[in-house]
Amino acid sequence: YIDPKDEMKSQFLAVRDKLESYLPEMEEKISELVVLIEDDEILARRIRNLEFSYHKPLIDYINHIHFVSLDVKDKKNIGALDPIVFLEGNQATELATQVTKGLIGDKLTEDDRFENCFNQKVQEVIEARAKGKTVGLLNVFQLMAKSEEDFIRYRAENILSKISGTMLELVFSEGQNPSVSMNEHITILGVTGLNLAKSGEVKTAQNEMSDIIMYALGDFCRFFGARDREQETVIWLDEGWFFNTTDIGKGILMRMKRVGRSENNFLVLISQSVKDGASEEDDTAFGTIFAFKETGNTTAALKAIGLPDDVEEIIKWYENMTKGLALLKDPFGRIGRVVIQGQNSALNECFKTSFSKMKSTKAVA
Repeated sequence: YIDPKDEMKSQFLAVRDKLESYLPEMEEKISELVVLIEDDEILARRIRNLEFSYHKPLIDYINHIHFVSLDVKDKKNIGALDPIVFLEGNQATELATQVTKGLIGDKLTEDDRFENCFNQKVQEVIEARAKGKTVGLLNVFQLMAKSEEDFIRYRAENILSKISGTMLELVFSEGQNPSVSMNEHITILGVTGLNLAKSGEVKTAQNEMSDIIMYALGDFCRFFGARDREQETVIWLDEGWFFNTTDIGKGILMRMKRVGRSENNFLVLISQSVKDGASEEDDTAFGTIFAFKETGNTTAALKAIGLPDDVEEIIKWYENMTKGLALLKDPFGRIGRVVIQGQNSALNECFKTSFSKMKSTKAVA
């Protein structure tokens, strides 16, 4: 789950901490049941019911989530997207080369001596990582900075100076921290601090560093979804505008849509506007659409679903929808109106993202 606002981790953990504060009370009640009930089957059922009433399964679920934050201000996040840490073999080589090209451009390949040295050191570090050593992509340039050739040494030192103290440490590290993982069952990846240039804008140094982070983020999603054709995977991309307003974001989105065709991956694009669901370049026949009421944008919503936008009855049918109602279009073109209902009040609290100390006008009245 890609969370561009990096707000889910704090809320999920806050809900977990609150629920955990009631567990001692639950344990006391379980102890009482053990004394009172001799039948093991009845006891197990009563304990299970008690655990559900105290939301123990939800606590276990939240503890099962692997939270990763792309915030370099916290040194624990350094190397979160280091390709040599979360990938292996050719995939690690491919992404390591790509992000390095993003950092220094044609300087990577303009001189065979530098490129050959880079390729050699990448393989050395990847092999060292495979043997259990704590190393990452930054070590490649540290090794190159020891070269006897001044040209290679000076350029490697220059690269190290570009990385030090910047957000690039998320990708170029010494492998000392855990990274995103291909093996975690659930990962929520919070993205923060990126400054992406919009299509057509001249890129600043900050934009170029953000692009490198996005390259690594996009390849993590692509490799995660494509690595095993027999394993069903789901990737959630929240805040669709975040990807559709930049060239690199659009590229990542298109690659992810194509992964799903043959690799058993299900892509979910979440946005506040139906306009973020497709583009003129999109030929992937993006599947199921859920469209909640979008105030002031009735025409676009109806067009996205495939309904007439000039029939008064259909317009009223859409605009009369209340909270929890949505239009649904399935891959076969069937359209209907459905109700989305949360099944667990405590779980619903995890998705609360709007907070205010002000009392509502309705409550005051």
